[in-house]
Amino acid sequence: MISLDQVSGLVLCRAGGHRLAFPAQQVAAIRPWSGGEADGADASTSVARCGHARLAFGLESGGSKVVLADSGHGVVVDALEVYQDALPLLPPPGLVLGGAGGALRGFVSVKEELFPVLRLAEFSRYLAALGEEAVR
Repeated sequence: MISLDQVSGLVLCRAGGHRLAFPAQQVAAIRPWSGGEADGADASTSVARCGHARLAFGLESGGSKVVLADSGHGVVVDALEVYQDALPLLPPPGLVLGGAGGALRGFVSVKEELFPVLRLAEFSRYLAALGEEAVR
């Protein structure tokens, strides 16, 4: 028998037509995004520390909100909503365990849609690396 962990408090995000989620406990702030930095953020929250979630799906960078971790790392997304209910965290298959730079924790099903649950700072670093590769 497989025992499923529970996760409660998620920030559900959209990037293009794709879905992703972050544990709310890892989110220090949510701010509007205006291209170069998070509006109202300090100098530590710059382009270099905020990756665009769209890059993970092969789309052009863009978005309207940035989800920020305490470390200053952030992920720019198109849209988001907070989901408070507890959900079973489905473990990732071994084949994709190291996917997204090791940020993948598992999956949740919300309103019959599957969301990958990602570690915020790790996913931001993964996106930064993708952005650097795109520039080369």
